[in-house]
Amino acid sequence: MKRCTLFCIFFLSFVALYAQKAQEVSSPEYSPVGVVPDWVKEKVSTEEFQLWKTMSSIFEVDYSFLRKEMSLDKKKFLYEKIIKPTCVAIEKGEYTNQKGELYTVNMFPNIDTGAKWEQEILFRIDEHIRFCKDKAVIYQAKNVENTDLECSVWYTYDAVKEECNILKCDIVPTASFSNFNVTLNAEYDKDAKWIRINYAGIFSYQDKSKNEQSVALNGDFVLMLK
Repeated sequence: MKRCTLFCIFFLSFVALYAQKAQEVSSPEYSPVGVVPDWVKEKVSTEEFQLWKTMSSIFEVDYSFLRKEMSLDKKKFLYEKIIKPTCVAIEKGEYTNQKGELYTVNMFPNIDTGAKWEQEILFRIDEHIRFCKDKAVIYQAKNVENTDLECSVWYTYDAVKEECNILKCDIVPTASFSNFNVTLNAEYDKDAKWIRINYAGIFSYQDKSKNEQSVALNGDFVLMLK
């Protein structure tokens, strides 16, 4: 049976984080399709348990993250932005072909500042105003070379007035036979002097064995301006 690993990686949407790289969950505990462990009932509400029953109808879910403490805001973000929309799609039959895939919720307590932004000054409008394009790899698929997600931001910046006009922002896969269905938002924070980007989407690609992999991603990161 074809097996795909579906990672659900989420961040607090109201905290400005630097670019995050995916990490692996240690000692996953996947339950078979159609099975939600009894101990989960003690960790979630009745409504949340019903959602996990829906999730389990398609995925082999790793519930081990529920043993960890989760803030109310992070919990709300998980269920409202990820789990509930996925359950709606399951009930519509949109995940039928993904039955048996592995589903992991991966939480990142530490900030990773490892993203390397490359800037290209397209041209200078005057001495202080420049039109730039910055790009950085924001996600790297595990054990697959050159299968990344790259974020690019086009903007003008006035270094004296510290004003920024974002013209375009996108996140695209770098590999052939890959796709990233994403919704994103980019906004300038003048006080912090950064462009903040948050996104959510499904990254689909082929691994070394030509098997389809699907990764559910949520991110919130910044581009510092100088």
